[in-house]
Amino acid sequence: MERIGVVAQSGHLSIIEVSDSIKREDLSLEKAKESSFHALLVNPESLDDEMRDWLKENKDTTPIYQLQDFPALQDANDPSIIQESYLKMRKRWTLENNLESVEKIFTLTSKLKTLWNSDRHAFMKSFWYLIKKNTLCSELSILFNDVIEQEEGKPKLIQSIVSGDITCDIQEATEPQKQMLSHYDSEFAKKFSLIENENDVVIAFGLEKSPILLMAPRTTFSALQLSLLKAIINGIESP
Repeated sequence: MERIGVVAQSGHLSIIEVSDSIKREDLSLEKAKESSFHALLVNPESLDDEMRDWLKENKDTTPIYQLQDFPALQDANDPSIIQESYLKMRKRWTLENNLESVEKIFTLTSKLKTLWNSDRHAFMKSFWYLIKKNTLCSELSILFNDVIEQEEGKPKLIQSIVSGDITCDIQEATEPQKQMLSHYDSEFAKKFSLIENENDVVIAFGLEKSPILLMAPRTTFSALQLSLLKAIINGIESP
């Protein structure tokens, strides 16, 4: 289900939720701040300072365009028309992010490398958001080795997963998820392994010999996006 926010007047949003049907409701900005959106459409003339600040906070994780660019997202009554228009928006946003990421590849990999060495959870969340905005993933999950401190102060190796659709969080992996890491164990010896299953795609790779398993729906990655992902991984591992 897509959740799209339309900012037509200052301080308020119209929410469009689309699946097999269309649901519309009005929401105050205060309530909107507690929610997440797959996309936001705005009328620039209706924005006050508070709304502009909120949009700036969301611009790195959410497609934001002017209403006039995608009128069908606001006016259509056919779910398929709204979904088609939303997909066009996502493709446009993803391509823009691809080009920007290529231009800033050194800065991106330097930042991720620092996080990898200092804060594994911050790294995994930043990595998740970077992949999410550079692909058409509707959902994205990443399994990885993690370390927790036990009561006696000794570190313990566990497996964790960062996952979500619009935003993400990190939890300890379930037993079936841990078994997935074991199932693809032979793939981690390769620099980068792409496995296309019937319903999903799995990418297995290692960072400094630490296994990472990325899982997303099929038809998610273009050739450009796979090349970008490889470049990011190589950049993190470079001396």
